[in-house]
Amino acid sequence: MADKVLIVSANGMFRAGLLSLLETRQDSSQLEILQADSMPETLRLLTEVQPGLIVLDHDDQKIRKQEFLDFFVRSQFTVMVILISLLSSGSVVVYDRKNLQPDEITDFLQHTLSQERYSHIADRNISEVEEKK
Repeated sequence: MADKVLIVSANGMFRAGLLSLLETRQDSSQLEILQADSMPETLRLLTEVQPGLIVLDHDDQKIRKQEFLDFFVRSQFTVMVILISLLSSGSVVVYDRKNLQPDEITDFLQHTLSQERYSHIADRNISEVEEKK
């Protein structure tokens, strides 16, 4: 079963650039890459296909971000959303919706920052606290 990726932008060059980048991955044959250039097409694909990853052109005026985010918040899809801005070189925003069982949430809240993948955040927070002392 292919991993589904949805690229959302009315800018054809934006979509083509991301498509070519994704095609360089070693597992690209296992990716099903979909593209949407309008809000109705985006919402239709989200509902029908339920991709695992959505890459959204944050600066695109034709993609109504508030409508998209409202839909995203209301939906129960397990999906990661990446908001990319071509106009700004700042940070890329990633929303990673996880589904956890009620008994897993306590462990997640207690241990997530101590795990290796979040160690840089935990270290930064500790050093900020130490600097304030």
